[in-house]
Amino acid sequence: MTGGKTSTNIKTARLRTLFLRTLARVAPQTMLSLRDEVLPVYESEVANGRTPLRRRRGYPLDAARWTGTPELEAAVERWATDWGLGAPWVKSHALRQVEMWAALPDEVRGTSLRWLTSETRTMRLPEPRKVAPFMMTPPLPPWWPVSQTWTAYRDMLRMVIDERLHEYRLQVEADYEKWEEQEVYPAARRHMEWLVHYVVLRQKYDDIAELATREYATGSCAPVDRGGVKAGVKKAADLIALPRGHRRGRPRGRKTTNSTYNRVTGTSRQR
Repeated sequence: MTGGKTSTNIKTARLRTLFLRTLARVAPQTMLSLRDEVLPVYESEVANGRTPLRRRRGYPLDAARWTGTPELEAAVERWATDWGLGAPWVKSHALRQVEMWAALPDEVRGTSLRWLTSETRTMRLPEPRKVAPFMMTPPLPPWWPVSQTWTAYRDMLRMVIDERLHEYRLQVEADYEKWEEQEVYPAARRHMEWLVHYVVLRQKYDDIAELATREYATGSCAPVDRGGVKAGVKKAADLIALPRGHRRGRPRGRKTTNSTYNRVTGTSRQR
């Protein structure tokens, strides 16, 4: 594989991961639907002694890396059709997502609406922070039996540890968000939001342009017209190989959910 081809694959992989993250943030109902309608099918296949998911080796970038049983594939196909996400690579990620949800402990299974899957083979995740500095600095207080019962000491220590773990979690999530926000090209984040609004939420270009802005290096913002939004949506869709078929109406059997109240998240301007 040539250096140019490798560079293109990495660019596509990063943009696809950015799209999935944007999808979960701007249209979380897609994740709720995947969890509530597809995860139970996966768990049913496991309960019946089947292997729901298999990995394909040496797949082309635009093809599905993961394949499922006919029942699971059909459930993912219905989900993808409902939300206008028919690209093979999106359905492959959906299959992998439900598998990763199912592997979590029962008490947290399906509670995370963040995509757990990404094109990790061509992406470098941030180096995780070590937990030890948070747990050991300052040193944990010792137990003095003459002045404190074991139960009281244990409860106090648990409270201290919980506080330090909370701080650790905040720091790790901040690191992850910084990594997540890395862009392949300056307007990628904005274009992916417009793409979600157009393809998934089925908003018209004019409606998206009404609140969309373009940010400059100086920190100033300017409105974006319909043509600018359309060009951004097309560029983003072409780069990640996502069909832009814009069907009218809402998915059959679903109530319309407007999670962002017609705001173009992260790029809106106040009226």
